[in-house]
Amino acid sequence: PADPVKDGWRFTGWHSDGKEYDFTEPVTANTVLTANWMSTTTREVSTAEKLTAALSGTDGIVKLTDDITITEGLKIERDVTVDLNGHVLRYDEEAEPGSIFRVKSDCTLTLTDSRPEAEHEDESLPAGGLITGGKGYRHDGGSGGYHIYYYYGGGVYVEAGASFELAGGTIYACGVQSGANVAFGGGIYAEGGSVTMTGGAIRNCVLSANNDANGGGVYIYSGASFTMEGGVISGCSAMSGGGISASEGTVRITGGRIENCKASERGGGLSVSGHTNGPVSVLDTVISGCEAKRGGGVAMMDFAELELGENARITGCTATNGAAVYMDLDNLGVASHPGCFLYANGG
Repeated sequence: PADPVKDGWRFTGWHSDGKEYDFTEPVTANTVLTANWMSTTTREVSTAEKLTAALSGTDGIVKLTDDITITEGLKIERDVTVDLNGHVLRYDEEAEPGSIFRVKSDCTLTLTDSRPEAEHEDESLPAGGLITGGKGYRHDGGSGGYHIYYYYGGGVYVEAGASFELAGGTIYACGVQSGANVAFGGGIYAEGGSVTMTGGAIRNCVLSANNDANGGGVYIYSGASFTMEGGVISGCSAMSGGGISASEGTVRITGGRIENCKASERGGGLSVSGHTNGPVSVLDTVISGCEAKRGGGVAMMDFAELELGENARITGCTATNGAAVYMDLDNLGVASHPGCFLYANGG
């Protein structure tokens, strides 16, 4: 059917039983379709209290008019756009750790910035709107007074069935750097949800942990998907996947840049491990100036598949083994691990 129109609202799709309807599926029973709408009205906020209230409201766009410091994470329980408007949304470093945004299942958060050239009193900060200071959701896997801390998603935590679009603004200097046993996703963590990057930046997000730290910029896991069409991931670092780490998730990169990211172990720019639904696709992007022990540009581990398009470039990367691409070939004799596969220019 044709898209409906309603003043003050934007049509976002047809839903059935609370989920977006898939028109490619055959109709086997009577089905009721409901139009899903997002308000196009804007609510301006200048304090943490007003921001929290606005995110729980009905306005489609929540726009910052001042720098805001929060002491707990912001839950996204509906479809909403947050316009940073050149301001800083900061997670208080003295507060209990958390993700700046946690996007709940069946909800979509879009992050934008209508003043990307805005300067800050702190000249060390990048221009434009940014979110910063989130260490990530902390889970204690220990017992009996013994703590084993896992951290997830310093900037944005995307739950299964949820969606996040980075269209503008910067996720800056997020990620845990002390007290963690294991950490995932300094900038963004997604487990079963979807992340799309059409603009903006993820900069200087750093993960440090005692045992394992994956995805300084982005961590994609367990059926989650990451699509990069624009923007930049820069200066991020972790043990594996300084820029992006994908484990059993889908990654498709058709634009943007990954630059100057580092991994102390593998995959300075991109680390791919575990079988995914088809190859991870790097079709039209530049991975540059990244470094790692194995795979300065890209590391492929544990039955990983990578498709490199003819417009993809890996340049100026360094590593002890595999400056551009490193492929794990240690376990080829294991039936469940037939090897890693690289498809270059469609070959």
